[in-house]
Amino acid sequence: MGTFHFQAAIATKDLTAVREYLGRTDLNAPVLDLGAVVILLPCGSKLGWFDDQRHQQNLLDLEAYGARIVTLESEIEAATRDEATTGEWLSATTDFSWGELEDPSREAEVALPVNYSTLHLTLSAQKPERGCALAVPAWLDFRQAQWSGALVKE
Repeated sequence: MGTFHFQAAIATKDLTAVREYLGRTDLNAPVLDLGAVVILLPCGSKLGWFDDQRHQQNLLDLEAYGARIVTLESEIEAATRDEATTGEWLSATTDFSWGELEDPSREAEVALPVNYSTLHLTLSAQKPERGCALAVPAWLDFRQAQWSGALVKE
């Protein structure tokens, strides 16, 4: 069957090199570029499957550029929760349905290309009580985001 273990790479420095790598690499996952933060999102594959192995290599390559590998959701380990006490927070959850976005500047959805599950991303001033909580700069806005990589056509 397989185990879900959704990991991402989040880059906040050396963004020119990160963007160049992502632009020349055959990716199997979406990329979210928020200007000050570039994120290679999960591909949606189960742990150890071919697509996951390919994605894991891309994560390791980005880590060599200074990106941080984070766990968004997993059946085998806790989601990454940054220790910061103030600032802005990025959280992520997955399911198989599309929701209505209340505030497109603070919420986004993208389909993961391998299993077509929906990744819901939220920016908030309050640290989420559960799940993934990544500290990010306060001025991010999903309406300004650039999407690339492996994107599912709607």
